[in-house]
Amino acid sequence: MAGYVRRAAYATELLGLSKEFTTSYQSGTYQVINLNAQSKYNADYDKNGYDRPYFSGNIQLIRIRGTHLGPNPNEEITLKGYADVNGTRLIIEPTTAILEKDVNSITYSAVFLVDAWWIAETDAIYFWMKTTSHDFTLNEIEVTWTE
Repeated sequence: MAGYVRRAAYATELLGLSKEFTTSYQSGTYQVINLNAQSKYNADYDKNGYDRPYFSGNIQLIRIRGTHLGPNPNEEITLKGYADVNGTRLIIEPTTAILEKDVNSITYSAVFLVDAWWIAETDAIYFWMKTTSHDFTLNEIEVTWTE
């Protein structure tokens, strides 16, 4: 887990995950990321950092990385994000990207470019994903936003 800030541009990254997504959305298979709670703000002002309980900002980029065992070089992955664990408050509409083989040819990455202004009483986003034909195991996820 890492969080950082540069001139009102923020990012949170979760590493070391092992969450498997298949060819359909499954209600119990999601990845949650807490934006503000996992980012330290203004550490020079407060030695413990400055954590805010509420989120407000423009989500701009979501990056995922993981393993994919299918032979399809153009495997599509669709991601959608909700403000609740039940998947009833959609905040990131279903967005599709191509799983691109990394240079090391062991892992795959995809980047979703979004433009989603969101102000909420919680900083949690629940992401569901599905592929077109083969399972994908999520190892990393990163979300960036501006305020």
